[in-house]
Amino acid sequence: MENSTLIEKTEDSSITTLVVDKDDWKWPCFEEWYDDYYGKMERRIKIESINIIPFVVIYPRKDKPYVEVSSPKLIEILRDILPNKKPFDSIDDDNPKVSIKAQDLFHVMEKLKDVIKNMDDLESVVHLKRMVRFLEQEFKQTIKAREVMVAHKKVSYEMLWVFYTEKLEVWYRCALSGQQIGGIISSVKEKVLRTGKKIFKININVIKYDGVGFKRCQIERIIEYFNGD
Repeated sequence: MENSTLIEKTEDSSITTLVVDKDDWKWPCFEEWYDDYYGKMERRIKIESINIIPFVVIYPRKDKPYVEVSSPKLIEILRDILPNKKPFDSIDDDNPKVSIKAQDLFHVMEKLKDVIKNMDDLESVVHLKRMVRFLEQEFKQTIKAREVMVAHKKVSYEMLWVFYTEKLEVWYRCALSGQQIGGIISSVKEKVLRTGKKIFKININVIKYDGVGFKRCQIERIIEYFNGD
């Protein structure tokens, strides 16, 4: 691609740090789609810069963006912070790489900032700062919308994912006992039904009354698509 620069990776980690530490460094972004003719996923770069990089951003045509992290130090930091450990289960030690939804990274952005304050390793600090900068840019409008919705105590369907997150403590009213019971969100997912209707599914780990006594179980709450807030 015109104006692209390809830099071969060397064993000298200081070179990696210097390249990524430039103020104008930009995380590479790719458009991704499935090629029916060749039967495989294809990618096309969306920006001009190709450098030695800790992560790249992928924009699937029919899904939410995700981040491919290749920096071993950044991978370890994210493994400790992210509540969902599944993306880290199948990492190749010889070629470490992990794919994480950008929305999941947004949820831990403030924790990443805290890590930066207490981190001494220069390379880790540089990689973390670049990731935080990406998240602040990618979710700039989301951050503004969240502030408005918190102030007005209202939320739109499109912003449900911002407020309902994994490990969040929530309350619901038990249909049998009538009691208000606390639970912890185990997972959330937006789904499009065959009819084209969107729903937001929330799975909650709770202690529920079954008519005899209370027991640990998981319940599902569904929020159907709605307009407004």
